[in-house]
Amino acid sequence: MIDIHPPSHSDLPSIAEAQQLIRANMHALDQASSSAPFHPLPYASPTFVLTPHDIAWLALRDSELIPLLPSELSTTYWEMEYDRSITADANAQIVHRRDDVERLLHLHDDPATLSVAERESLLVAFSALDQALTNMRTALLIYNQANEAALAGKPFNPDTVFDQTGVR
Repeated sequence: MIDIHPPSHSDLPSIAEAQQLIRANMHALDQASSSAPFHPLPYASPTFVLTPHDIAWLALRDSELIPLLPSELSTTYWEMEYDRSITADANAQIVHRRDDVERLLHLHDDPATLSVAERESLLVAFSALDQALTNMRTALLIYNQANEAALAGKPFNPDTVFDQTGVR
C-alpha cells in the first residue's frame, strides 16, 4: 500500500499493525519444527510518499527565496527537508526488506515446504523488515514534529520527539 497523503500520527497504527503481524509470523516460524508446516499470516508493510504540509515552503525553496525567512524558521524548514530525506531512505529500506521476505516466501509453491535453513533465512528477513518499520516509525515521528514546528513558525527540537517516544 502506498499512501499519497502527508504522514501523520494516524499512520503510526498501520506500522504497529504490520509489526504485530510480522512478529506473529516470526513467532510461528520460531515455534515450527522441521516437520510442522509454516503458514504465514498475510501482512502489509506500509510505505509512504512524504510531502511537507506547507506549500509555501516548497515555493520558497524552489524559487530560492529562503533568505527572506527568519533564520529560525528557515532552519526548521531545512531540518524538515533533511528529515524527509531520512524518511525516504527508511521507506526504501522497507521496500527492500519486504522484497527479501517475499522472495523467501515464494521459493516454493507453498511456504509450508520451506527447509529449516530457508525458515531461518525467512526469520532473519522478517526481523530486518520489523527493524525497518521501527526506523520508519521514528523517522515519521521526527518528520511530523518538524512539520508542526515549521507550520507554527517555531524552531524544531528533535529531543522533544525522543522525550515522547523514549527512542534515541
